[in-house]
Amino acid sequence: MIAEEPTSWSTISDWAFETEAAVLSDDRLATQARETLRPFRGRMAIAGATAVSGPVDGYLALLEHHVGDHAAAEELADAALATAQEWGFTAYAAWLREWRERLAF
Repeated sequence: MIAEEPTSWSTISDWAFETEAAVLSDDRLATQARETLRPFRGRMAIAGATAVSGPVDGYLALLEHHVGDHAAAEELADAALATAQEWGFTAYAAWLREWRERLAF
């Protein structure tokens, strides 16, 4: 379950990873994840110095789409993909493109 506030060095990454499960199966968790991750828009989801999960915006995009804000989802996904391209995160970009195709946004 997502914590109310960051509690460790990996909390933002933990929230990001819970996003996929929430989008697939848990409306309440998706709503909570959306509210929790919003303050971290434009930042990277990281755990320590070497585990980078990618731009938070991509995870927020999935959540916004899930709750019905398709314009925000597209904007966030576009921003996440631009950052991923700039930083050379090809696996993350492929992951997000697959989700966009799957959810049709």
